[in-house]
Amino acid sequence: MKRLTFLLMLAAPMALAQAPSGTGNLPPAAVQAPKPGAPAPIPTGMFLPAAAEVRLRLEALLGKFLEKPQLAAVAGGWKTALGEARIAQNAYADRLAAVTGLYRGRVLELLPPVEQIGAFDSMPLLPKLEKERGLPLTKEEKAAILDADKARRAQSQQLMARMIETYAAAIAQPADKVAKALSLAPAASTRPSAAPPAKN
Repeated sequence: MKRLTFLLMLAAPMALAQAPSGTGNLPPAAVQAPKPGAPAPIPTGMFLPAAAEVRLRLEALLGKFLEKPQLAAVAGGWKTALGEARIAQNAYADRLAAVTGLYRGRVLELLPPVEQIGAFDSMPLLPKLEKERGLPLTKEEKAAILDADKARRAQSQQLMARMIETYAAAIAQPADKVAKALSLAPAASTRPSAAPPAKN
């Protein structure tokens, strides 16, 4: 199962970049006007949506298909974000392993998927770590894990902000609108339809 998930993640950016583009229209997504100088909000839960999900949400925001250059830029941004998220996850696991004495590979197995880069905290993880090593964590160890969690959260915030800026530049939209589009409920499975025929 893990191998299949890994293969799907590898194939997603290629599928995103190679998918056909079009010129259909959709009603623009409902978004609030950006406040001048306001920073782009970070998507709720800080999930890293899958490549196909990102495409659907951005096309819903624009009300049309992404063009090929946009697709390439978005695919590159998604691939970069996933790579950075994986690096952050590994660094976090390294710190937890150093604190607990567990192998990094085992710590990684206890963590949520890498796409959920900021959607969880260390508190529910502490009992799992204690159970895995068969010893309770000391106050110092718990404090060290909470410090590692803070560092990971800050890194995740920066990663998400960079990803949003990349998408915003790719589709020439304000970063706050892109962030809001990515923070909505799962995108509808419907795609933009072909442009309606001209009336005679």
